[in-house]
Amino acid sequence: MTSLSTHGSATNRNKIIWMLILFMVIEKVLENGVLVPAILKMPFGDLTSNLLYKGIEVLLVLGLNYWLVKQKLYFSFALNFKTIIFMVGGIGYISLFIHSGSVKFLFPTLGLALLTAISEELLYRGVIFVDLLKILTARHASGLNIITAVIVSSLLFSLQHLSNLASQSWLATGCQLIQTFGMGVLFAAVYLRTSSLSLVIFTHFIIDFPMIYLSQISVAASRSAGIETQPSVLGSIIVACLYVICGIIIFHSHLKDRLVKALNKS
Repeated sequence: MTSLSTHGSATNRNKIIWMLILFMVIEKVLENGVLVPAILKMPFGDLTSNLLYKGIEVLLVLGLNYWLVKQKLYFSFALNFKTIIFMVGGIGYISLFIHSGSVKFLFPTLGLALLTAISEELLYRGVIFVDLLKILTARHASGLNIITAVIVSSLLFSLQHLSNLASQSWLATGCQLIQTFGMGVLFAAVYLRTSSLSLVIFTHFIIDFPMIYLSQISVAASRSAGIETQPSVLGSIIVACLYVICGIIIFHSHLKDRLVKALNKS
């Protein structure tokens, strides 16, 4: 009886692995081989093209998840005092940049930051991270296995930004890879702590919006002045370390939280 149970568990684990690999391959082929080339041929500016790209990517991830991996997406969250403070603080933080920036870029940037957060969190935390948790914690939900899932999903999240080499330098892309790895650790920690994609998406949004908003203003100003700004590797490492430290603080005592318990029961 035990051997049959073990065999069934191993078979299910292998199925999850192959479905996840197939999901990632098809998603990247359709995204980079079909979606991006099609959008590049359209007569739109950068902001409009990116809005369209991220909007379609959301539908692509949802469609492939429904068709292949069928991973349940956890959106609900407890509306307690800490959550309210976090959300009010996040909105207040964003408003600081809105008041100090240009109205011209405001609404397109809000839309782009939100769609980027939704598409990337659905893909990397909602599907990939949770499937990695299922695979790695199938036999034992140890802290090491959970941390491995965090690191692997964060690495995949970081590496997907290599596609930006088509429009920016190796230095800029390298700095982005460093920072996004740290962000991936933070977002996975928030998901482990809250079991809510909604809160992870909100966290992603409040980090992305100021960067996208200020970069639009900075690029416009640099082009007008004929100046090219250069990213800092050291600065990127410091920022990534801060993200990782925040992530460690968030899930330090919550490695075996209700998300992992729910996965083990499923």
